[in-house]
Amino acid sequence: MDWTLEVVVLPVSDIGRAVAFYRDQVGFVLDHDTKNEHMHVVQLTPPGSGCSIVIGDLPAQSEMAPGSMRGLQLVVADAQAARDELLSRGVEASELTVFSPDDGGTFFGFADPDGNTWAVQQLKVRAEKPLIPLASRERFGQERSSTMKTPVPVDADLVRKLVDAQFPNWSGQQIAPVEFSGWDHRTFHLGDSMLVRLPSAVE
Repeated sequence: MDWTLEVVVLPVSDIGRAVAFYRDQVGFVLDHDTKNEHMHVVQLTPPGSGCSIVIGDLPAQSEMAPGSMRGLQLVVADAQAARDELLSRGVEASELTVFSPDDGGTFFGFADPDGNTWAVQQLKVRAEKPLIPLASRERFGQERSSTMKTPVPVDADLVRKLVDAQFPNWSGQQIAPVEFSGWDHRTFHLGDSMLVRLPSAVE
């Protein structure tokens, strides 16, 4: 049985500023931005990653001081190119540090506006052998190849069960599907204001 790490909660002081930083400057994919009278939760995923970050006003975030996360690690195939890309988008990044000539021994770092820190490790082997093969990626926001299967329809009853498990305090309003847009998920309206996006692979 696999135990996959799916989400890391990141403590921030300003949700909008953090979204702009991670989406527009760092280049993470915005999976969903869910907001209603009870909460505001945003999920973003690094390109090619199987794990996402979540920012918002969930109880877990209120228990952590903004900027208190240290040493989250990203992996890239070319550290110099990745650093140059961040610098071009206005992200301050440390110089490259080579701890070992072996693949995996080169690092640099950066921090978000609140001070949460990231290490970026170079693994050249990932250029030829990505952790998640391109043909197998079904993360939110990843465009589907024309050779991949049509998304699996998800009915409202299943959505209700998933939403009840994820958001136990929601009011149980009507669930209505939003037209499929070509992304790798289905989007559902929960009442008038809340949107939930689910992977198309859910059966």
